[in-house]
Amino acid sequence: MINQYIRVDWLAIIMLAVVWLGGLVVGVYAYHYMRLERHYKQFMLYLVSLIISISIFFMSNNVIMSVLTWTGANLFLVNLMGSKTRWLAAKASARLAFLNLMSGSALFAISIGMLAYAAASLQIDVITNAANLNPVIVVIAMSCLIIAAMLQAALWPFNSWLISSLNSPTPVSAVMHAGLVNGGGYLLLRFSNICMHMPIMMHVIFIFGCISAVLGSAIKLVQSDVKRQLACSTMSQMGFMTMLVGLGLLPIALTHLVLHAFFKANLFLGFNNSLFERKLRIAKSLKLREWIACVVFSLIGFSLFYLGFNHRPALDSWSFIGVFLACVVFQLVMMSYARVVEHKNIFILAVLISSWLYGWYVGLVEKILLPHVYIIPVDFDNLHIAALAVMTAVWLVFVFRYSLNQFGWCKSMRNYLYVRLLNAGQPDPETVTVSRQSYNFQ
Repeated sequence: MINQYIRVDWLAIIMLAVVWLGGLVVGVYAYHYMRLERHYKQFMLYLVSLIISISIFFMSNNVIMSVLTWTGANLFLVNLMGSKTRWLAAKASARLAFLNLMSGSALFAISIGMLAYAAASLQIDVITNAANLNPVIVVIAMSCLIIAAMLQAALWPFNSWLISSLNSPTPVSAVMHAGLVNGGGYLLLRFSNICMHMPIMMHVIFIFGCISAVLGSAIKLVQSDVKRQLACSTMSQMGFMTMLVGLGLLPIALTHLVLHAFFKANLFLGFNNSLFERKLRIAKSLKLREWIACVVFSLIGFSLFYLGFNHRPALDSWSFIGVFLACVVFQLVMMSYARVVEHKNIFILAVLISSWLYGWYVGLVEKILLPHVYIIPVDFDNLHIAALAVMTAVWLVFVFRYSLNQFGWCKSMRNYLYVRLLNAGQPDPETVTVSRQSYNFQ
C-alpha cells in the first residue's frame, strides 16, 4: 500500500542526502544570521517547511502528492525571498519568482497529469516504465515537462528570475541555488526513461542546455558583482547538467548536480567572509615546450578519467565529456605554467588524481542508478559534433584572448560582446535598490 505513495530508490536517497545535509548547514547558518530579524520565527518555519516539502517530493510515487509538494516547496521559497515585507525590491523579486515558478508548477501538473491519463495510473514508477503510451500525449506532456524543468533550473530564456533574486537573504540564496534550482534537473532524471526513447526530445534538451551553459559562462565573465557571478554560474552549471541529460549521460548529470549543490551552497554561505576578489592574471607567456606539456597532461587526464570510470573510449556521447575534461585539464595545467597558481608540480598532480577520482565517482553513480533508470548514451551525431566544435572554439578564444587583441576587428568585437553580455546579466529594474533611502531592512 505504501509503495503507491512513497518510492525510496537510490535516486531519491541521493537527493535526500543532498537536501538534508545542505538543509542542516543552511539551517544552522540561518539560525545565527537571521536571529535579529523581525520575522525570524516565520522565516525559520518557512525554511523547515520547504525542506520537508522537497524531501516528500523526492520520495513521492504519487502524481497528486508530487504536484502538491512541488508547488508547496516553490511557494515556501517565494515567501522566503520576500521575507523583508517592507522592502519593495525584495517584494518585486519574490513576485517575479512566483510567476516563473508557478508557471513551471502548472506545466508540471499538466505534464504529469497527461502521462498519468495515458498510463491509466497515478503511480510514477508505473508511468515511467509504461509501454505503448499514446505518442501524441507523450510528446505534449514531455514538452511541458521540459519547459517546467527549464523554468525551475533558470535555463535560457527563463533565467531572469534567478538573476533578479540576488536581494534575498544569504541563506535563501544558498538553499535556492543548491536546492530548489536543482529540482529542474531532478525532473529530467526522474522521467528520463520516457525521454530516452525520443531522440528529438533528447536533442531539444541538449540544445537548450548547451545554450545556457555557454551563455551563462559568458555573462559571468563580465560581471563585477559577486552574487551575480554566482547566479550566472548556476545558470551555466544547470545548463551543463541539462546538456548531459540530453546526451544520455545520466550518471555524470547526477554527479554534477550533487557536486554543484554543495559547492554553490559553500560559496553563498562563505562569500561574506571574502574581503576582496582575487583576479587570476597570467604572469608570463608560455613557451612551446610548455604548450606541448599542456597537451600531454590533458591527454593523460582524459585517459585517467576513462580508467577510473572503467570504460573504453569510443565515438559516442561519452567522448563529449572526455573532450570537455581534457580541455579543463589543459586549462588548469596552463594556469600552473603561467604562474597563476603556486606549487606547480603538486597542483598538476592533484589535477590528474582528480581526473581519476571523477571517473571513479561517475562509475560508482552509474552502478547505483543502473537498476532504477535507463542509461543509454545517445549516438554521437552531427548536432553533438557541431556543439562540441562551437564550445571548443569559444574556449580557445578565451585561452588566446590576449593574443587576439592585436587584431583591430577582434578588439571592436570584444567591446560589442562585452556590452551585450553585461546587459544580458542585468536584473529586472524593479528588483534593484537604487538608493539607500529606498532600502527597508525590516
